Amino acid sequence: MKSLNVGFRFNMLTVLIACALLWLGGIAQAQGKTTGSIAGVISEAEGKPLAEVTIRAKNQSTGTLRSAQSDAEGNYRVADLVPGWYEVAFVKQGHETKVITLNAGAETQLNLPLEASSYADLTHYHILLNHVPTIGTILGLGLLIVALLGKSDDLRRASLTVFVVIALISILTYATGNSAYERIQSRGDVSKTLVRTHEGAALVAMAAMEVTGAFAWLGLWSFRRTSKIANWNLALVLVLALAAFGLMARAANIGGEIRHPEIRVEQETTIPEGPLGRTVGAWVTASPWVWPSLEALHFIGLTLLIGICLLIDMRILGAMKGVAFATLHRLLPWGVLGFAINTLTGMLFFVSAPEQYIKNVSFHAKLVLLLLAGVNALYFTIIEEPWTLGPGDEAPALTKTMAASLLLLWVAVMYFGSMLPFIGNAF
Repeated sequence: MKSLNVGFRFNMLTVLIACALLWLGGIAQAQGKTTGSIAGVISEAEGKPLAEVTIRAKNQSTGTLRSAQSDAEGNYRVADLVPGWYEVAFVKQGHETKVITLNAGAETQLNLPLEASSYADLTHYHILLNHVPTIGTILGLGLLIVALLGKSDDLRRASLTVFVVIALISILTYATGNSAYERIQSRGDVSKTLVRTHEGAALVAMAAMEVTGAFAWLGLWSFRRTSKIANWNLALVLVLALAAFGLMARAANIGGEIRHPEIRVEQETTIPEGPLGRTVGAWVTASPWVWPSLEALHFIGLTLLIGICLLIDMRILGAMKGVAFATLHRLLPWGVLGFAINTLTGMLFFVSAPEQYIKNVSFHAKLVLLLLAGVNALYFTIIEEPWTLGPGDEAPALTKTMAASLLLLWVAVMYFGSMLPFIGNAF
């Protein structure tokens, strides 16, 4: 019994010594592991300190991303960098993006001037578009109410088409808003808090309009298959459109207060969701798994969208003549689901780093092409000609032209999306 106790004590002592050695080894390893930083001052070309410049340092070996922002004096510091080669991007709206590759050590100093950008910004487009979603929604609502009262299928389809088009335009309207802010942010009567509140309200309004447009498209698609639009679909679109109009009117009212202090109340307007765009954007960039997950979802959505479009376009252009167009048309909701996934993930990318997109000519081209492709896709939902194609039929010349152009438009969208890092130095 005594020998058993001695053996037990010996084993316990051995375990304690091993744990102590492991602990001491961990401390030594932690002390031996050094991290560095990149710090400095960012200024205008003429030497004036430049605030709110986003600095992103990407480790070329591991892909790890660290970011920081310059303060009012232009000072910045990107900390906790493992020594090695980094690609460092300096980004601010209205200024040329600079990307520098350097070997970061314990403390690397880098002072940098940023020149004003010479690109044509999107401010004028925002001014042209900012009332379109609100007025367009009123038009769609008016048509839908008259159609429901008069029981007119043509007016019902017209109203749903308006909602789909407004949903597409709303994406452009929201995306161009950051350029407008860049133009007026230096004005003394502009409230940054109010701008970000407007940005959050606009994000919610755009999301509501996209949902409205999705169900409106579903009604158009079902009409082609059954020659009628379900009552539940029309009722849901009506409710969603009313909600979207209310949210857009709220966002427009807050936007009006930004540039018109004479109508601004003494206490600045607030909304329950606050600066939602900035909050969501910070969540996307701060979490190590959100961005990669969104990239995967974006690819899945793109695969669905392009795969379905390719099948339909190939049939119209002469391949798979033994298949009726109506048979392939049943797959369109899957393509629209892919578009919805891409829109959602794309907007999350955008709100997380708008400065990476707004002055990128590749992004400008992608937005325009996206709108054209969306309008083009409506042709295959609301126009009669494709639906007359039975097994073995040859498509009319106009239908073939629309199919070829739709294919080219989506290829162009993918191309300019891929060029974002190379045209304008995004990411």
